[in-house]
Amino acid sequence: MTFTSTKASRTRFFGLALSAFFAIGPLVISAQTTFDEKAVIEEMNRKGIHEHDRASYIAKAKAKAMMQKTAKKPIVFSDTNMVCTNIGFEDSTFNGWSGFTGDNVVSLTPLSAPVYGITPGRHTIVPDNADPLDYYGGFPKVAPGSTHSARLGDSINGAYGEQIQQTFKVTAENVYFTYRYAVVLNDNGHPTTQQPFFYITMLDYKLDTIPCSTYKVTASANIPGFQTSTRPIGDSYSAPVRYKSWTTITVDLNAYLTQNVTIVFLTGDCTQTGHFGYAYIDGVCGDLGQDYFCPGDSSVTFCALDGYKKYQWFNDQTGQLIDTVPCIKVMFPALGDKYHVLLTPITTNDTNCIIRINKQVYLNPHPFIGDYLLNQNVFTPNNDGVNEVFATKQFKYIKDFEIKIYNRWGKVVFESKDATREWDGKINGHEAAEGVYYWMAFYTSSCDAALLGDPEAKLDPIKSHGFVHLFR
Repeated sequence: MTFTSTKASRTRFFGLALSAFFAIGPLVISAQTTFDEKAVIEEMNRKGIHEHDRASYIAKAKAKAMMQKTAKKPIVFSDTNMVCTNIGFEDSTFNGWSGFTGDNVVSLTPLSAPVYGITPGRHTIVPDNADPLDYYGGFPKVAPGSTHSARLGDSINGAYGEQIQQTFKVTAENVYFTYRYAVVLNDNGHPTTQQPFFYITMLDYKLDTIPCSTYKVTASANIPGFQTSTRPIGDSYSAPVRYKSWTTITVDLNAYLTQNVTIVFLTGDCTQTGHFGYAYIDGVCGDLGQDYFCPGDSSVTFCALDGYKKYQWFNDQTGQLIDTVPCIKVMFPALGDKYHVLLTPITTNDTNCIIRINKQVYLNPHPFIGDYLLNQNVFTPNNDGVNEVFATKQFKYIKDFEIKIYNRWGKVVFESKDATREWDGKINGHEAAEGVYYWMAFYTSSCDAALLGDPEAKLDPIKSHGFVHLFR
């Protein structure tokens, strides 16, 4: 895709910035870019930079050297990925994302002297087995329930900024796009245009801002949802640090079904080089799921997403307000009963931004394993980040699971009793040949056990089978 921009409106600064990035040529970095590491180490010693921050400080210095060398050279900022990929960084990489770094000259505006690419130390994947808590905020670096997050920026000063983005196609499975963020901003009381900042927005295919998708904040006291850190500041002139723990946002994309949209995250230090800003982000690109029950169940639980300012659950049959909590329990559910929840985001008071999620009671008495396969007919393990594995998707009513996959000669190439385990198209670590493979699965249904009145009952296994095509 190629985007151009002809408007100069300040209200579309992100659209203009992205248009410029799309419209110009590729980045060329000279192999002779100068970088004096000895001088940087001496500078770190003078500033008393903490040991755990030194690698990031050096990475920033190298990036700045590149910026100075290439500031007048063209860059490309294209994002041709149209499938929602690795949105929660579960691959432990930035696969599927585009990124760049630059300088913050005016806060909450596009970065100056941008350099395309993911920069270690400024774009960082955080696994859940790392140092678990943020130093200043004391909140988890990885959102609860996730395995990874991405951190933009760090606690090193320098008037730097970082951005990542992903473009994807809106489908029936991701019309309610959900992301989470946590943010840390060092506040020295500068004017807003000079303060550390954090910015999120979503753009449609024309690069117009999607309503209710934007959140922007600069460091200051008394920001709704923020707290002040009690930890020592280090080399940031003792200015207070404001932080906000994990917050969940859902954007209703029903109006953009089948279109391409772009999610953008941007952080920046203060323009005066003395104070930092950074953020952690996570995302979910998938449907919100259905709520099933087994015959004989006396209740079914409906849950909305965490992190909203207000919840309002309604019974569609009666119009009655049921409760104002994230989860409700419906007693003695009837097949087809309908409910909905209204979610008010923390980031806005605009009633037009309230999200409505519909819920319905579905009966699932005897699950067929084919309905649970993520890629039932074909998968393509070619390292492009799309359709890479053959895997099961849902497990709620499956127990005593076993699956085997056979090649055309009847040899077992993959087997597992773990319904969460995926086949990556390899046999003993080597790539399997392209072609058709036969799978056979055995399992029992916890719903069948419920019908017998004994959840631990030993049942005859259900057999299911099918074919899958492997292409590279």
